[in-house]
Amino acid sequence: MFLKLLHWLRVDSAGSASAGPAKSDPSQVDVDALLQSVGHDRALLESIVDAYRQTWAEQLDAVRSAVAADDPAALFHAAHQVRGCMLTLCAGPAVARAEALEAIGRSGRARGLEAQVEDLARCMETVERELSALSEEAA
Repeated sequence: MFLKLLHWLRVDSAGSASAGPAKSDPSQVDVDALLQSVGHDRALLESIVDAYRQTWAEQLDAVRSAVAADDPAALFHAAHQVRGCMLTLCAGPAVARAEALEAIGRSGRARGLEAQVEDLARCMETVERELSALSEEAA
């Protein structure tokens, strides 16, 4: 379902923000860009938020599992999936973190990345909170 929703969205390259510590950048989602990408369609936005709520923990678990198993290919694929999701949600800081992990996996490495994965986790948790607040605001 989430992939079907992605098909309908137009997201520009502005989702690629520079990476910095998650704690110093509390805002993850560019709300204006996200609303524009869904054409200010609140029903579509709500569908996307629901899909993210249902899948983000599983996506993060896949990244964690790849690092725990020292599996660079699995890390590449899991981080790539997270990056795509974060691009759709206009969550630039999380995009940058997922891109970094994706590149590391592509380079053939997956060991010793626990701190980077937890940084991504904090970003994804913040995205979830921000999307929840946006949904409540729209209600």
